[in-house]
Amino acid sequence: MKSTIQLPNISIQLDHGAITRAIFRGREVTPTWARKVEDVVRSVEPALHPAALCRWFLIDQVVEPRIVLVDPDTRQSFVLEIGEHVRELAPAERALCCVATLGAEFDQTLQRWTRSGEVLDGYLADCVGIYGLLQVSRAVYREVEGIARANHWGVGRVLCPGAIEGWSLECQQDLCALLPLAQIGVELNAHKVLSPARSVSFLLGIGPGYEAASVDSPCDICTNTGECWCKC
Repeated sequence: MKSTIQLPNISIQLDHGAITRAIFRGREVTPTWARKVEDVVRSVEPALHPAALCRWFLIDQVVEPRIVLVDPDTRQSFVLEIGEHVRELAPAERALCCVATLGAEFDQTLQRWTRSGEVLDGYLADCVGIYGLLQVSRAVYREVEGIARANHWGVGRVLCPGAIEGWSLECQQDLCALLPLAQIGVELNAHKVLSPARSVSFLLGIGPGYEAASVDSPCDICTNTGECWCKC
């Protein structure tokens, strides 16, 4: 198992039907709207350049509110302050730190729509981006699930700074410091937000103490109070 992995050419499928259902949330969708979403998906797709950068760590210690990770190659230790839900990683033998992105061209496409006053198309395109980034993350999940399966282990739930109670977005800088983000064209700005905008960082644990075979979202400890895409 390589400690650092770059996935530069991830293939994702943009299911316009699933995107349409997620946008309308059970409300009736007319054929006109369905075609509109499909047209936007077709327009956006060439601007998506999915990539992910991942790094494996050994688990040295999990004691609330922090986890101590160890690089398997250098034996260097790193501390992440995650908060009370660090216990989600208590069964882990290894943890994957990951940053995934859709690339800078997608941001530029959204900006062009905004400047041209095409607000609706811009909104629908942003929804496509949310769905697309989720598919990039899921591609990484499948890799993690396969490694866990090969070791007869299970997988934990995905943990994102800023998205779970107690792990603030400001702490994203500590997670991202573990990865050479420039390799996939991502950076952390002064507000501790990833750029390009459709990028995400997360941590995943695997080990014999987990029972799940598939990565799931920790909805019960999520900070999102708006509409959620994680089940679409």
